[in-house]
Parts: sequence; C-alpha cells; structure tokens
Amino acid sequence: MDVSLLEEETYFTKYLALVEPERQEKLKKSRQKNARALGLAAGLLASYAALEADLWREKKAEALQEEEAPILRTVTAQEAAERLKGTGPAAIQRTASGKPFYADRPGLFFNLSHSGGYAACAISHRPVGVDIQKRRNVNPGMWERILCADKEDRQEERSDFFRLWSAKEACVKCTGAGLSRSFQEFFADLDRGEIEDMVTGERFLLYNVEALLDYSLAVCIACGR
Repeated sequence: MDVSLLEEETYFTKYLALVEPERQEKLKKSRQKNARALGLAAGLLASYAALEADLWREKKAEALQEEEAPILRTVTAQEAAERLKGTGPAAIQRTASGKPFYADRPGLFFNLSHSGGYAACAISHRPVGVDIQKRRNVNPGMWERILCADKEDRQEERSDFFRLWSAKEACVKCTGAGLSRSFQEFFADLDRGEIEDMVTGERFLLYNVEALLDYSLAVCIACGR
C-alpha cells in the first residue's frame, strides 16, 4: 500500500477508526506524518487481508492450501477502507515477544512491515514474516552484522545488501524471536529461495518479490526441519 494519501490529515483522521484500538492510541501520540501514515496503512492492510483470507478459505483457494509463490496484490487506502466499512478491524493480539496474530482466526498467520512510502502485509496458513526496505547507501561495516560467518558466500551476497537484509529480517520475524536473534545465525540461499536457522535447524521458504523500484521486499514462510 502506498501511504502518501494517509499523510493528509483528512484521510488519516477518517480512516483511523478502521484499525484496532491499540494501534489507534499509538498513532494518536505520533507527530511525524510519515510514521503515522505507515502505521495506519499497516493496520488497514492487516484487517483487509483477514477479510480476503476469509473469502479465499470459503472458495478453498489454492493460495492457502498449497506451497506456491505468493499472490501479490496492491491495495489503495481507499479500497481497504471501503472494504472495512461496517466490519470493524480484525481482532489482533500480540505474543510475549511482540509478534501480532489474529485472535479469532486460528490457523491464519500474518505479518507486517513498512518503509519509506509503503506498507506491506503477508498472510499464510503457516507462520510467516515479511520485510520491506527502501534502498539507501549503507556503511560497509553493516555487512558483518548480517552475514552467516560459516556459510555465506560473501562476494556473491555483497552485490545486494538490502535483498539479503530483507530476507533475513523476514525470517527472524517469521520465527517471532524479534531482536533476540542475530542475522548471523541464519543462512540465506537467495538463488534457491531457502533460509536455514543454523541454531535450530529449521528451514524456511523465501520469496524475494521484485515489485517496487528502489525497494527490497521479502516474504518468509516456515516449512519445518
């Protein structure tokens, strides 16, 4: 979702009631227009995605039954708001580590991310993580924070810092571990679309989505050991 419309006070105020109360209170305290718009867009997407998943389940859509490449959809703030009218926001709670989940939709997982001018939401029938990053110049020393020292092909991966960063960020968010885990503990094979947790042995499906110019977008789905 492009968040630029939500930076306008009129639309921000109009759509604020369509997200969960906890998010509303947090956004009301924010004074930075872009940050508020990103947070509101993420909330709108979370509730919109829940309604879409309900429809897919009713139709027994393959998107929630099979392991496939993600279905990518671009949604405007107006479209999401229109869909949510009369339904209210999805019931969203958080785990002890802060990962959000649908309280009233067991078996449906989602995750949120935002950066620059866009917010993203991923939903799946398995634990899922998503990360979007606006590309920018980075300090060369940042590479040492994300490379898996034992296995990463450093020369090859250094060609695209944000593609690797978003992949590992999505994976960490998929686990729900948050800041307690280091990116160095995960080995990402970008060509094969896989990530391995070097500590637990768990494996994840990785999808790097080439959808937005100057942005890196990754979705990670748990697939066991």
